[in-house]
Amino acid sequence: INAEYGIQQPAMWTNERAKSLTTREFHGHKKKVHSVAWNANGQRLASGSVDKTARIWSLEDHRKGKDTELRGHTDSVDQVCWDPTSPDQLATASADKTVRVWDARSGKCSHNVSTPGENINIAWNPNGKQIVVGSANDAITVIETRKMKKVSERAFPYEVNEFVFDPSGEFLFMGQGGQGAGYVEVLSTTDWSTVRKQVAHTAVSYTHLRAHETPEHLVCRLLLEKKKKKYTNETGVIYTNTRI
Repeated sequence: INAEYGIQQPAMWTNERAKSLTTREFHGHKKKVHSVAWNANGQRLASGSVDKTARIWSLEDHRKGKDTELRGHTDSVDQVCWDPTSPDQLATASADKTVRVWDARSGKCSHNVSTPGENINIAWNPNGKQIVVGSANDAITVIETRKMKKVSERAFPYEVNEFVFDPSGEFLFMGQGGQGAGYVEVLSTTDWSTVRKQVAHTAVSYTHLRAHETPEHLVCRLLLEKKKKKYTNETGVIYTNTRI
């Protein structure tokens, strides 16, 4: 994040570190890969594909990645996310209108939850207690993870492009498009009501959200295709507030 906002860039992304990095390719999916995510301890990588499968890659062996294929979805697996509190639980969101939760140790599906539409986004609350999934019909579904049951659904009159929890798990930031502009809407995870809505973009676009927290500010970095004038830098828009 821009140093102007008091957040230092992690050491792992310094120029010296970047020069020492190497790349490896792992093959397994038969069609395009739409999503990848690391688990909580960084030892497994999950991927979701148009081929209707997800895969879990164990990358401890630097010469060859071992993968487990997760079968069960009947349409494209568009997003994957891990339980932040457990390195062994993976959630997948599919266009088949279901969310599946998998045990990474066995490769088996432990829960299958139906949703109102074709799923395109998913996020797991940092406290591990909730999964939020977004559908192509601009609705979000909240799943309580203790019993893996739906506890709330909310439809929006505009497109919901992406969302992310803040690190405390108290708020959900949503990137939206509507009325000729791009917005960030902040929902409380207590009752899923809107606590703030902010114009972040002068035109509708797909929005990528990353949330960071410091003692004084909650910072949400928006990597946008277009930029809003006085908040513009090379990479996008920085939206900050000391109070939600």
